[in-house]
Amino acid sequence: MKATGVVRRIDDLGRVVIPKEIRRTLRINNADPLEVFVDGKGKVILKKYEPIQDLSKYAKEYAASLFESLGKKTFICDEENIIAAAGASSKQFLNKELSEDIQELIKGNEPALESNKAIIEGGENISHILVTPIRLNNHSVGGIIMIAEEEMGNLEINLTKTAANFLAKQLD
Repeated sequence: MKATGVVRRIDDLGRVVIPKEIRRTLRINNADPLEVFVDGKGKVILKKYEPIQDLSKYAKEYAASLFESLGKKTFICDEENIIAAAGASSKQFLNKELSEDIQELIKGNEPALESNKAIIEGGENISHILVTPIRLNNHSVGGIIMIAEEEMGNLEINLTKTAANFLAKQLD
């Protein structure tokens, strides 16, 4: 565990302020939920809560179903990392950090068709990419990414929207 040199006191309501530098580094924003753990040594651990992680089983199955139906590599991610992958050699993408371009598309309201962008940090550019945000209570919690050598259209958009809606309802 990395020492920060910052000390905070607990107020009379039991609250502790997380320093701005740490919140920025961990990408913790105002109103983000945090998980609280206690380890066996008496340490309190705070972790940014990613609700879509609760859906890893559904995510894997849905990614596999989309791949089997369309033959296009499919990834399901939280706001920053890929949590499920389906398609030849797609396992190499699991738990990798998304590129900034893809993270921005996931924050959107509608599916986006893009070309020649990397889906993971430091990865190679992909010919055609479809990114469909998974939205819960008007907030993006993740996305569905589909990649292909050829252009995609309404069929792929509609199927990824259906998947995104299903996954969001499982979180609600």
